[in-house]
Amino acid sequence: MKLGYKTGAGNEVSDVGHYWIAGWEYSITQQTQSTLTLFCIDAWDLASSWSARFALRWNYTAAFPCYVWVILYQLLGRFGIRLWNNPDTPKSSTIDNYYPKFLVRGGSHGHIELRRLLSFVTDGLIQREALTFVKDLLPTEASCYEYQNKPGYHTILKGDYGENLTITHTQVSGETEETPPTPVRESAFDWENLLRGIDNLIMQYDPNLEETAQAQKRADALLRTQQTQQTQGTIVVPINCGQELYDVVTITDKRCGISEAKYRILDIQADYDHRKGIYQQRLTLINP
Repeated sequence: MKLGYKTGAGNEVSDVGHYWIAGWEYSITQQTQSTLTLFCIDAWDLASSWSARFALRWNYTAAFPCYVWVILYQLLGRFGIRLWNNPDTPKSSTIDNYYPKFLVRGGSHGHIELRRLLSFVTDGLIQREALTFVKDLLPTEASCYEYQNKPGYHTILKGDYGENLTITHTQVSGETEETPPTPVRESAFDWENLLRGIDNLIMQYDPNLEETAQAQKRADALLRTQQTQQTQGTIVVPINCGQELYDVVTITDKRCGISEAKYRILDIQADYDHRKGIYQQRLTLINP
């Protein structure tokens, strides 16, 4: 599917994703015109439909060591999705240097294991055309677009803004293979919110974490994941065919006291209805 609009340079369009047809429905009544409805799914739906036929293990032996990106590549390939190494998008150093012991149990669904694997790193998964790639969700990422109610900008038709409490302290622990085993424990902190008196702790135990460096990477990634999954609001705007998932944008909406606030795009829903004259997007916002 492609979205676009007319510009001074002519008609411009942008690909908004490839979908797989999961079903269709043809309907007709005396009051309305006949319609053909296509029910489509994306890569995450394919992952949800897939379940492991048997247990899959990575890095449980010294043979064929795999870092997170390789495990992700092989796991996505199980349900027909190719992971692409996009040179234009930064990825974290952890995804190419962390070799976790990773077990997928028989019967487990693909979307659950994908989310668990991605929780080890600070990267997000993006689908483009029939491919996917990862992007490091850096808190220092610059804004790539601005929404505000001024000429020359995409106007904000509707906006809902809020702020939710998030995890400010993560603790990850494991143990070495020594006899007796030595505990391994590392933490990550959101000092800005901790200084405000917000001390929300989440703990995670993984017996496969045998080194302090591994535990620290996991704690950092867990904290970042918790921070970027808290919804901060939504805006409804005219279609922006260049908007992509996990882009950082700036929003100014003086009606709500929002001035040059930075957000990251977690979800994009495009609504088009020719008969009702609807052509707009709903963007879900999270912390940048």
